[in-house]
Amino acid sequence: GRLQAIGTPTSPITFTSAADSAPGEWEGIILQGGSSQLENVVVRNGRENLLIGSLNPTAAVEISNSVISHSSETPLGIQTDHLHQASLSNVSFANNVEGDNIVLYGANTLGGDAILTDQPGLDAYIVLGLSQPNSPGIVVPDDITLTMEPGVELRFREIAMTMVVNGRLQAIGTPTSPITFTSVADSAPGEWEGIVLQGDSSQLENVVVRNGRESLLIGSLNPTATVQISDSVFSHSSLNPLAIQADNLHQVSLNNVTFANNVEGNNIVVFKSLVLGGTPLDELALAGDVVLTDQPGLDAYVVLHGGVATDWFVIPPTHTLTINPGVTMKFNGVGNRLGLRVEGGLHTVGTDAEPVIFTSYEDSAPDQWEGIVVENGDVQLDHTEVRYGRYNLLVNNTAVSTPIVLQNSQLHSAAMDGLLVFDGAVTAVCSRFTNNSGSGVFVLDSGNPDVQISSSALVGNGDAGLINLNVSGADARQNWWGDTSGPAGIGPGSGAAALGNVLFDPWLQTDTCTTVTYQLYLPAVVKP
Repeated sequence: GRLQAIGTPTSPITFTSAADSAPGEWEGIILQGGSSQLENVVVRNGRENLLIGSLNPTAAVEISNSVISHSSETPLGIQTDHLHQASLSNVSFANNVEGDNIVLYGANTLGGDAILTDQPGLDAYIVLGLSQPNSPGIVVPDDITLTMEPGVELRFREIAMTMVVNGRLQAIGTPTSPITFTSVADSAPGEWEGIVLQGDSSQLENVVVRNGRESLLIGSLNPTATVQISDSVFSHSSLNPLAIQADNLHQVSLNNVTFANNVEGNNIVVFKSLVLGGTPLDELALAGDVVLTDQPGLDAYVVLHGGVATDWFVIPPTHTLTINPGVTMKFNGVGNRLGLRVEGGLHTVGTDAEPVIFTSYEDSAPDQWEGIVVENGDVQLDHTEVRYGRYNLLVNNTAVSTPIVLQNSQLHSAAMDGLLVFDGAVTAVCSRFTNNSGSGVFVLDSGNPDVQISSSALVGNGDAGLINLNVSGADARQNWWGDTSGPAGIGPGSGAAALGNVLFDPWLQTDTCTTVTYQLYLPAVVKP
């Protein structure tokens, strides 16, 4: 029924054992059924001092200005599906044998909007769940919001325990009172599964997620949902600190998110959408405009292979991927071919100190990924390095007149050619085509390519600096060929070879960039 226990600060109401001398001398209180109110109450020396569960749908339990102490096991337990019916205000926890915790037990699905609040002396909310193998610890259903206030710590008991958010998670801490998600032991990576955000919008600010297997996974978001993560830390995961489904990348924003001490690397993993049953969809593709930003301690954005023989991370014609300074993208083929196909826009904006890098996951040798393939796309690479691909950059712009632009960039260490051109316009300024097993630049005898390279280096490649088999001439004047005498091949010198229909005279006498920055002239109008 109902318990109304309302004391005063000077005359509290006390529940304890007859001896009133030690934890566990009585069982405790169970509140179920109707509404109850406890104010200025002391509960002590029980085994489980206070349990709240099996409440009527309209019942509420209010506990305020009270003390729960000296329990031998659980100071306060709340059945998870009744969490929204319990409110706590200034409830102090002290001297409880198993820790000053609130235990969430039983049915794991929230029954309504719930708020987790910090309380004086409270160590953590401990999630017990259903105590069944692979059972989620907490499920936030559609249209339900779980709000977590500053200072709250949520700990998960089982290794396979997950927090699944189909509704909304609002976890907004402060710099001095962050919100923490971890395991009960809080001692090592992989001690719980992690958080899954899907469905509705969520916001995490001043949050710490640690010791999970995949600390945070974001996918299957509603089309209008957003996930905002700021001023937070992801650490000590055993697999992935943060994973984002590729077609939800445009719905996720990161600001000052720190990565540290994650076993498999401090990476953000981009993975393929799944259908029911775990089968990958046909395409690993963006579904909106995306900006990738560097974060403190972040090693790379790692794109995972989807499971077919040759797979592509696709930028569709209607979308643009913008990559900010310091970002590294790695492509993990797991024994298969994986590359980046650009049908829309790819814009990188690196700097001398913080270039943008595209490479393989292993990042150690040529032919470890497919490279970048441009098919009627708009690509502008500024202070960008592409390495270890089959072809680092392949251009086949049959229906696009806008030139592919490389400025202060490097294409090196490909298994074949650094730049392979089938069709389309390519302009390169102050860039380097080096150490590729084939040629630095290879222009095929198909289409109508327009290749212009200046103030760049075409040296140290296996076959030639530049080969042009097309009737359209390649303008490669004012470049460094590795020797002051100029290029070999059709040239008079002993530098790297220029072969085919290539303009090469005059050439640079030193390996340096002598051209004004590309932004100061118009491609195909004012030549460098």
